[in-house]
Amino acid sequence: MEPRVDAPLTPEQRMVLERALQAPAIGILLRGFSVRVSTQRQPLRVLRDGSLEIGSSALAHSALAIFHLRHGVEQLAWARAARGSMQEVSAALLALHSSLLFLESMHSEDRARVLAAGPAWLGDSFGSLIFQRTQQSSPQVIAAGLARFLSFLYEVTDYLSRSAEDCEAAVACAAEGLAIAQPTERLLTLGGDERLLVRPDLGLNRYGCSPSPRSRAITFSTCTASSISAPGYGSAEAQRRHLFPAALAGRLVDGFVEEMAWARGRLADVLQLEQVSGAKVLLTPSGTDAELFAVYCASVVAKRPLLNILISPREIGSGSRHAAAGRHFDHMSPLGGAVQPGAAVEGLPCDQIRVRELELRDEMGQALPRNEVEDRLCELVRRGIKVGESVLIHVLDSSKTGLGAPGLDCIAHLQATYGDQVAVIVDAAQMRVSRANLAGYLRQGFYVIATGSKFFTGPPFAGALLVPSSVVSGIKAEKTFPRGLGCYVSRWDVPEEWCAQALHLGTSPNYGLLLRWQAALWEMEAFFAADSRSRYGIFRDFAEILHSRMGRWSCIEPLPPSVYRRASGEESESWDSVPTIFTFLVRRTSGLLSYDEATAAYHWLNTDLSPWLPSGVSDAERRLAGQCCHIGQPVRIRYQDGIWIGALRIAPGARLVSRVCFDPSIGEDRAQRLVQQISAACIVLDKLDVICRYWENLVEASKRAPIFRMLGPK
Repeated sequence: MEPRVDAPLTPEQRMVLERALQAPAIGILLRGFSVRVSTQRQPLRVLRDGSLEIGSSALAHSALAIFHLRHGVEQLAWARAARGSMQEVSAALLALHSSLLFLESMHSEDRARVLAAGPAWLGDSFGSLIFQRTQQSSPQVIAAGLARFLSFLYEVTDYLSRSAEDCEAAVACAAEGLAIAQPTERLLTLGGDERLLVRPDLGLNRYGCSPSPRSRAITFSTCTASSISAPGYGSAEAQRRHLFPAALAGRLVDGFVEEMAWARGRLADVLQLEQVSGAKVLLTPSGTDAELFAVYCASVVAKRPLLNILISPREIGSGSRHAAAGRHFDHMSPLGGAVQPGAAVEGLPCDQIRVRELELRDEMGQALPRNEVEDRLCELVRRGIKVGESVLIHVLDSSKTGLGAPGLDCIAHLQATYGDQVAVIVDAAQMRVSRANLAGYLRQGFYVIATGSKFFTGPPFAGALLVPSSVVSGIKAEKTFPRGLGCYVSRWDVPEEWCAQALHLGTSPNYGLLLRWQAALWEMEAFFAADSRSRYGIFRDFAEILHSRMGRWSCIEPLPPSVYRRASGEESESWDSVPTIFTFLVRRTSGLLSYDEATAAYHWLNTDLSPWLPSGVSDAERRLAGQCCHIGQPVRIRYQDGIWIGALRIAPGARLVSRVCFDPSIGEDRAQRLVQQISAACIVLDKLDVICRYWENLVEASKRAPIFRMLGPK
């Protein structure tokens, strides 16, 4: 975007403006609006013609320019949705609220610069909002507090009518709209648990992900989670703005309910669930949350004690053990606040649920033979049925390293033997599964845990439970869902067929979940826009070339790539028959990295290490050290000499296909784009080589630097 410059600018001011326009999300947010730079005294003015006027005083530092551009675009977006003077006042208040929250999220030094530069009322309004939030004031009190600054907003906006300044209706309307009068990157972190919280010192959550686009980072982390892409962010922001008219009309919740139903329908369309009559979609914050709901449904249908057989808990979500038993798995629930991990979810029959586990690797990290795993499974099922239990079997469609089990032939045998005493839930949270195989699971009456935030690269915490028609009809005849599940899903997240059963669930809209799914759906649709031959060919070529190149690095010990073979006679040229997770051990001169050391290497990969290398390193090494690379979190893969060895993972996902097929910014044709993506994966391994070479220097740096210390080995 090229702003119109109506004032003479120094080279320094031009550089500040360029940097501000290139900042994460700013360019995306400004699409559809125009920006002028003038000699006005005020740093910002929002004009009735729909443009922003930035005063040259805002170009004294990039932090000032970024904040005032952000405030201006919020004012424009809300004003565009307003109808009449009363709504315009509400719009101005809501835009101010969102902008102040953005100011709070800025680095402390940048925030101090903005507040010091003024105007004075900005600091007063910021202090007032922070105070009200610390007091946990109601939305009405917060909106009324912001209304005190309306007279100053006349300096910012051209569209306010002074006659409406004291309009109580405008303040009441603004109070309801506060829920979405927040920056999109903030909303993307709400409605989940502690895993979503962003560490202000790093700007990343526990997964190493940012809720803003990280265009300069190399990302192959889809087996864990990914930072939101620029198009995904734009899609989430468009969804937020789509709710503005409803918020200003006093019907925000109604608008949310409509959008949530639309998102469920859109997901069903993207996954082509029309192939499976009666299958329904329940949206959940994460795959682990979906597990809780599936366990409840299975226990209701079974009407007997439940044996829940969990496959390879070391290679699925860390909270799965608790969730499989119907228990809380984090200190914070998405909708219910603080909970105690391991405590029973209210209303779930935890005393009637027994969990058994089957690992897919031995302690040396070798994958166990499938027949051995399936023999153990059959024995567990036989014993459970014998003592009067119904059995819920987890089919693991893809683990963190690509393993899967049991085979569908084994499941068919067990169901033929024990009938409806055996139910099946497919853990497809990785979503490395074709739509045809997904439909096959549902046709067989299996629950399916799905996400848009692993393979499909949507932002973390976009989960779903796909429910077969047999379960939908069975649950409709039962009593209402237990209150405890209201900590995880609201009545607006479940299929409409269950509205009567959802009476005890909460009514608080999960706006974060809606925006995360909006971004994920963009990624899914981009992936499926490529034809099936391209999807298969790109993953096949990437796998073959990367695996052949991994032997070039002496510090890398690749493990055999794995892919789940679901049944005999499975289609061989479907994209989900190709490995998309590449697991490897890392070796220093002292030996293989332990799990804790692999965790440090994982964090160091995702950090600019260039300031921490010793003097005298080559320019090439320092450039590599400065490149942020986000890959899959380490997995405990081998127990050796009393410690766990950790394995790291490079995992391409849906973005590999959509970028190779449709992104001219990384190459002129598909062949060039694929080479670029493979080269990017090799940069990850080059940086790991640098990390191993200067390991001791990095360990020493982690002892000295407060922020860097958090990234060092334990």
